[in-house]
Amino acid sequence: IGVFFHPQEIDDNMRSALGLGKNVKGVLVTKVIEGGPADKAGVFAKDVVVSVDGKATYQPHDFVNQIGLLVPGSQAQLEVIRRGKKRAITVTIAEREENNAVAQKNYRNVEPDEDLLGLKLAFEDGKVIVAGGSRNSRAAGRLMRGDVLVSVGEVDLEKFQDFSKALEAIKSEIKRVKKERRKGIMFIVHRESGYLSIPIVLED
Repeated sequence: IGVFFHPQEIDDNMRSALGLGKNVKGVLVTKVIEGGPADKAGVFAKDVVVSVDGKATYQPHDFVNQIGLLVPGSQAQLEVIRRGKKRAITVTIAEREENNAVAQKNYRNVEPDEDLLGLKLAFEDGKVIVAGGSRNSRAAGRLMRGDVLVSVGEVDLEKFQDFSKALEAIKSEIKRVKKERRKGIMFIVHRESGYLSIPIVLED
């Protein structure tokens, strides 16, 4: 969206300097790129982003993932604190300038599936790929567009060559975990040059 931000969590000294309450958590914007989406939307340096689309933004990692799951051209509702007052700002997501060609693709015909935790999934070169997600997806803020799913729960996705069978396997695994009343399910994804284990909460 065209911002730079403080790479660490806000500490008490920063809260004091910014006039924030002692329990406020968020991401401090340090610079807004002129002409970028955030600049056009009215985001300022020293704004503290506390939520994206209604989901709390506690630290920089949350912010990166929350924005990363959104499709270019869609809009994100930011809640920021500026000079002690909360403001709502709508930012239009731009195309990402990155080397991850998968993440840049627009899977326009893919719709979110609630049986898949609100995720949009696509299939390319024998891989199940995160193509986006609904605003209320349980995976929002955790998975990113372009993530390649390696496994979901106990299901190894690298063995599937048929997309429909892979989707059914994922749905069945999510249903199984919910039936067992477990609070979360583990996703293993390939992102850029590394593998990440990401737990997704299924219920509050």
